[in-house]
Amino acid sequence: SGTQPPESVLGELGDLSREPVCVCWLLRMPAVPPKFDAAAAKALGVPSGPLRGRLCAGQCVALADGSEVRPEQVLRGGTAGEELLLVDVASPSQLCELRRHPLLSADRLAALSAVVHLTPAAVAATAAYRAFCGALPAAARQLLLHGSPPPRRFAFVASARLQLKLGALNSEVFPPPRGLACEGGDGGERSELRRESGGADLHEGEMLTRLVLRPLERAGVHREEEARLQRWVTSAGCQVSLSPAELRSEVGALEALRSQLRALPPPLLEPQGSWQAQLRSLPAAASEATSGEGARASGEGGAAETEAEME
Repeated sequence: SGTQPPESVLGELGDLSREPVCVCWLLRMPAVPPKFDAAAAKALGVPSGPLRGRLCAGQCVALADGSEVRPEQVLRGGTAGEELLLVDVASPSQLCELRRHPLLSADRLAALSAVVHLTPAAVAATAAYRAFCGALPAAARQLLLHGSPPPRRFAFVASARLQLKLGALNSEVFPPPRGLACEGGDGGERSELRRESGGADLHEGEMLTRLVLRPLERAGVHREEEARLQRWVTSAGCQVSLSPAELRSEVGALEALRSQLRALPPPLLEPQGSWQAQLRSLPAAASEATSGEGARASGEGGAAETEAEME
């Protein structure tokens, strides 16, 4: 809008030129209200109508015979709302500010159900951040999202597969997806963070990792969807993956493509050891021999079926 923020807000933010401003979130889910037990209310003599509504609202009611019915006698279940903390700090000094925040008092921390760490890996690897993770309640599940994804993990797996197959033709024109450069990653730092954070319930988050808070019987970290990043079913019903051997086999099965690769001009030829060079060197005779064997096997099978029908 072009308007300047109030001076009071600028004073709270401090020196903006020194380091970036980060925002952490404390999310509170609404409480799950208890359910009214109509059978228990009937057994206690509570008639249908306003009295039952008052009990649902947490108020005690007096019956016509002078007896009193309390809400806990007719209400079943119900839980307090879960609290989720999202931590994203850019420096150890900001972590100190976060730990001093009034919303993160000892009583409030004890109520946490889960903590999601978006803090950069360089900050999360410090001793101060490890101590912060270890000080969080042991019952709170902690999800680490600050690391690089493992190699061969892509959000759009079908597009990555096509890019890998095109890269087999010419890796300069069709470079491999950037995710392949993540091998090694920072898994060691994350493992060290888990090891030095005491009994904290720490989990490394990846693509399609789910953190479930409700329903309570399914609460936790779920990874069953991660398998879809490695092997999945296409719309045609075929199971495919990002396996290099599988991709090389599919591309190498195209005889017309191999002949076109052999006819490439010298500037587009890739050196020995590359996928392109391996595809160019595949002999056409081997492919024809394989096709011939398949045809003979098919013919023998057909003849056996004909004899069986005649009998």
